Amino acid sequence: MLNRMNGWQRLWFVLSALSLLIIGIVYPYVTVIDGVNSQSNWEYRNATRSEVRSGLCDDYINKKLSQLKEPRYSSTENTCYHIYTARWFSKTQGPYDEERFVAERYSEARWDALGFVGIASVCVLIASGLVYFLGWMVAWVRRGFAKPIS
Repeated sequence: MLNRMNGWQRLWFVLSALSLLIIGIVYPYVTVIDGVNSQSNWEYRNATRSEVRSGLCDDYINKKLSQLKEPRYSSTENTCYHIYTARWFSKTQGPYDEERFVAERYSEARWDALGFVGIASVCVLIASGLVYFLGWMVAWVRRGFAKPIS
């Protein structure tokens, strides 16, 4: 099938494959990794780590979430706010520790990347199909104006 393609079709195929590789796979992973390594994510992770290690937040680490009240937010004090919010958005509501926090963040990043790859890949494939259809339409119109060979 690939050997029967003309030059334009081969160019379309190569550009579509490169677009799928770059926009559909590489770009989503780079974007998600940048988000994981962003300044705000590191600050949140460090604040949570500090609260876990402080020893002042044992209730927020070990008790059921339903037994806790939301602490006030502070960027300078250990109020246990970061642990509370991390547990609030966690899939499992049990006791919390630093390893579980990091594992959940990386799991979320993997699922975000996978979803981003799926959406970007579908968009690239749709755009590629539209370009191919447009090329086919132009060739069809040109054939209609060509002089018949006698």
